[in-house]
Amino acid sequence: MPEYTPRFFNKEDFEGLIAIVETMIDTGEDPSVDPALAARHVDNYLARIESPALEQIRLAINAIDSWYMPLLLSFKFGRFSKLPLRERRRVVERIIQPQGLFKLIAVLRSGARDAARTLKLLASIGYYSSPEGMQLVGYLPVEKRPRFIPLDQAPISHTDPFPGGTR
Repeated sequence: MPEYTPRFFNKEDFEGLIAIVETMIDTGEDPSVDPALAARHVDNYLARIESPALEQIRLAINAIDSWYMPLLLSFKFGRFSKLPLRERRRVVERIIQPQGLFKLIAVLRSGARDAARTLKLLASIGYYSSPEGMQLVGYLPVEKRPRFIPLDQAPISHTDPFPGGTR
């Protein structure tokens, strides 16, 4: 895959986004949709829209891909994107469904769960907007559906109601 230059994120945040997509979408180790390709879809999508929430999305990715989130939630030191997949999933689980001591942390930092859910939604957009993702879930484009093929798609022509240009 050729080198990609992110349009919305900087390179470091884009690496974090790739890790987040890989973490949030459990494909059962099926490599049909490359997490980097799904992250490209998200990056392109966010680059096209205008919303006051865009900066919050950028901050959420930056916060989750920081070194302190994994340390705080799974006692692992290092950036989220550099942790093994299993450890990243543990961090996300502790954000979304905190247990024990983590419940106290979740009460103090309730925005983390909202951020994780937003990132799950973004990961889903990236994954399911790819042709491979659509195929995996059984989506068939309208043009390829059996009922569509026999339909005449030619524009309907109408006779001119005012021949000669008179009314």
